[in-house]
Amino acid sequence: MIAVVLDRGRFRQPVEKGLKILKKKLMKERVLKEFRERQYYVSPGRAAYLARSRKRHMAMQASK
Repeated sequence: MIAVVLDRGRFRQPVEKGLKILKKKLMKERVLKEFRERQYYVSPGRAAYLARSRKRHMAMQASK
């Protein structure tokens, strides 16, 4: 469960800052990416292509 505490409930920080923190935490846990991927249908061939592409990208990043 992701929780964002804004100064122990006294709300000294603006709500926008809390939303920014929440979005960063969601991005770190890849929740937003999963929601975006599920928004549209991806054919099995396209899914395989994207998986190979991600695998190649990760291999290139690891070799640097």
